[in-house]
Amino acid sequence: MEAEADKRTNRALFIVAILAVFTAVWDGAELLEAILTNSKGLAFSVLSLIAVVTVYLAIFFFLRKKN
Repeated sequence: MEAEADKRTNRALFIVAILAVFTAVWDGAELLEAILTNSKGLAFSVLSLIAVVTVYLAIFFFLRKKN
């Protein structure tokens, strides 16, 4: 009984995870398009690029330090 409930929970979490991946890709593509087309101004493009690079570097150093 408990194993069946765990399977249902795992399926639901898998569906949520897949939706989260698609949403992240969609948002990232929109951000990249806004940066590359400069549609929201130079300040937005520069700040967005700095924010993205900062996040990636923070993740990189965090994962590197963890290992």
